[in-house]
This record gives sequence, C-alpha cells and structure tokens, in this order.
Amino acid sequence: MLTLEKAPISEHRTQALLREMVRSAVAEMLTRHEHPLTERESADFLSATRATRDRVGRAQRSGDWSLATTLAGATAEATGLASDNQSDPIVARQVLAMLRRVLDVSLKVEADFEDPLYAGRELLTDVGLAPQRSALQPPMTLTKAIETACVEAPPDVEKKIFAVGKLALAFFGDVPVSTITFDKAFEFIHFMWMMPKNWGRAHGRNRFNKVGVDLDPISEQRAANEADATLVAEILADESLSRPDRRQLLVEQLTPRLTDGYVLVQRDMLNRIFRAALGSAATGRDLDDVDRVVPSHKQIRSRMHAWRKTAQTPCGLPTRISQPKQRRMWSMEHARGLLLSPIYRGTASKAQRWRKATSSKRIVQRDLPPEMSLVVM
Repeated sequence: MLTLEKAPISEHRTQALLREMVRSAVAEMLTRHEHPLTERESADFLSATRATRDRVGRAQRSGDWSLATTLAGATAEATGLASDNQSDPIVARQVLAMLRRVLDVSLKVEADFEDPLYAGRELLTDVGLAPQRSALQPPMTLTKAIETACVEAPPDVEKKIFAVGKLALAFFGDVPVSTITFDKAFEFIHFMWMMPKNWGRAHGRNRFNKVGVDLDPISEQRAANEADATLVAEILADESLSRPDRRQLLVEQLTPRLTDGYVLVQRDMLNRIFRAALGSAATGRDLDDVDRVVPSHKQIRSRMHAWRKTAQTPCGLPTRISQPKQRRMWSMEHARGLLLSPIYRGTASKAQRWRKATSSKRIVQRDLPPEMSLVVM
C-alpha cells in the first residue's frame, strides 16, 4: 500500500519557487508582447515551446523528475532551494505541473496575441500575485527590505533595524531575501551572538574628524576571536595560576559579546526585515517551526545551550563572555518620585492604583507589594 510521504522542505520554500517561476514567465511574456517580432521568430518560439511542453508531459508520465532541475534549476537556486531537493519527487512534481501550465499560457499568448496579464491571471492568482504589472517586479533584495522595514518602524526601532541590517549585509551580501534559508538565518543569529558588544564604534568619527574609517563587522569579530584565542592560550599555559584565578582573568580580559537577551531583540529586528520582503505568511507569530524562515525565540534559546557548550575549554573555562548593561543605582529623585506616587500617597481606585487621588476620593491601601520596595531600597 502506498503512503503519502512528508515534504522534504517547508511549504513556503516550494511556494516561493512556484511564485518566482510564474512571475518570471509572465514578465517574459509581457516583454515579448510589447516588442515586435518577425513571423519567423514567433514560429520558432512556438515550435520550441511546444517541444518543451511535450517533453514535460513525457517526464510527468515516466516520472523523470530530473527534468525539473534542468528547466527550473536556476530559478530554484535564486529562491534558496537546495540542489538536493530540486529533483525530489514531491517538489519536482509541483514544478513540472506548474511548468506545463506556464507553457500552455505562453503558447496561447504567442499564438492568439492575448494579453499576458489576462491569459495568466489564474496562474498569478494561484501563487499569490495580483494580475498587475507592478506584481511582476523581481524579488526584493536585502537592501530594499531593510529600507522598507525602516520606513515602517518607529524612530527608536529604526536604529536597531539599521544596525541588524548592516550585519546582515556583511554576512549575506545584497541577495534576494527569498534566497535566505532557515539554516542560514540560524548561522546569522550565531554570528550576531558572537559579535563584540561595542562593534562598529571604533570608526574614529567625531567633531574634528568627519571621515573616519568604514568598519567591517566580519573583520571586527575575527579580530576579537583571534585576540580571545591568544588570551585563552596564554592563561592556560601559565601553570602558576589556579583554576579560580584563570576564570577570573578570563572574565576580566575576554572581549565582551552581545548578551543572549539582546540577540533575541536583534532577532525581532531581522524578522521585521524579512516580513517587509516576504510578508507575514513566512514570518508570522503563529507559524509552525518547519514553516519558519526566521527562528523563533524558543528555537534560539534551545540552540544557545549548544553554543554555550562550545564556548568553553575542555576543562570548563569560558572562552566567551557577555557583559550586561550597567544599571544605575536609584537616585534621591527616583526615591522621591516613588514615595510621592499614588501607591503611597493615596489613589482614586483600588483596581487602578496608579490613578491620582482626588479631593473627594482618596484610598490608601496598605499591603505587602508596595512596602517591599522600601525594604529593597
């Protein structure tokens, strides 16, 4: 008895491939339609298209799934589909079926001179594209996605998106966002996890020097890794040091890296960039793990356990440290603001204790939580 096998890749990745196949094919039809061709050129095109369509039909009947890689391999690579998955029957079947539909529309457009947007409207709608010229633009690149995400974000979030975008451009290059796979996104998050805490700040620009230097994040991380490796080797080679002394020296002298919590914040900024290019269907909050493009917080925390194990020597000494932001102690103004707040001076509502008391209604409720802050202070 035949059983239905599980897809080797996420449905989103397959749909991205089919969408790009349809988009590029209809765009090519539109280009041919708007440029005059001779009858000979049109006849040759019709003959070649019919031959390709017959070839696809024979491959579907015989199960020759390698033809999918031959005809759509370049598009698959552009959408980030690994070569191992291109000839998988589950993926190749969908590719050949879509190719056959695309070729049918192409023959109809070329033979009957129909409008490609009208003849291919069903194809475009099936893959989530509107039958409009604006929907036929190439996939959004990383630079464009960063710009779009920055425009849609508040000013304080925009700075964080720009910083993550700078790291992403250094790591991926200015590639179409649809080509970035889940595994590559995880590698990038690990790259951010290993970034020095003060990366990008040694540019040398000030009010006297407006030029400065352009820093490469990859070079900054590599330099920090080399310096830390040298430091660890020197400390481990010093046999006069005890284990606690070695640990203390490492904690004091290793290059501080980004904290785990801030890496999760940067993950959210990366998700905004991807959402600007791919939409919420690939970056939504309620997606299954197999359908994600950007790892979830839970997935990152699980992977961080393995990362921490690799960030130490065989004897258990750390080779990576993070340095949380230093929090200032409470000043007299902070204490004064707390003690003069409605929690202590009285409130107008038991349920909403932050509301200021009025001349006609003042409730002073004595319970444990507000008094505990005085004990802590």
